[in-house]
Amino acid sequence: MSISFARARAVIVLLLVGLLLFPACFDREEQKREPASDFKIGSYTTGNLLPEGESSFSKILALKKPVVLNFWGGDCPPCREEMPDFQEVANQLGDQVIFVGVDVGPFVGLGTHDQARSLLKELDITYPTGYAIDDTAVRAYNIPGLPITLLIDKKGHVAKTKTGLYRESDLTNDLKKLLAE
Repeated sequence: MSISFARARAVIVLLLVGLLLFPACFDREEQKREPASDFKIGSYTTGNLLPEGESSFSKILALKKPVVLNFWGGDCPPCREEMPDFQEVANQLGDQVIFVGVDVGPFVGLGTHDQARSLLKELDITYPTGYAIDDTAVRAYNIPGLPITLLIDKKGHVAKTKTGLYRESDLTNDLKKLLAE
């Protein structure tokens, strides 16, 4: 009796382990990606991409290149910390990837437009940056706090969402994977 109980227990354990490992057999990047949401954007720095004044994010997506969409605020310490890393990766990758920083600080209580402009100047950020015209982006991307970065594939679908500080090495590795698609 104890042999069959031990055998049954072993079979159950193996089945449970198999069920836990089964999802790991599939590439999570192959999961259905959601299309990136459109929103109105004003420009701080154009980087020859954003027109002066008001535009829409869909115009950037229409360029059919991978996009790093970073939501930040002028009074956000982790945003301040990661922006130089973003600038470095943007410099390294050139025109292979479009970087767009969007200030949503006024909508989440992390800065004003003046604070954002001051931060961009202080950090010498040259990749295209702008600000959300209204709270559409905050609602569409469910932004509870900052920073939040989305990697968007060349088809305009969200490939990855990173909440919190995004370091240069992690961003570079994730973009290499995205570019290899």
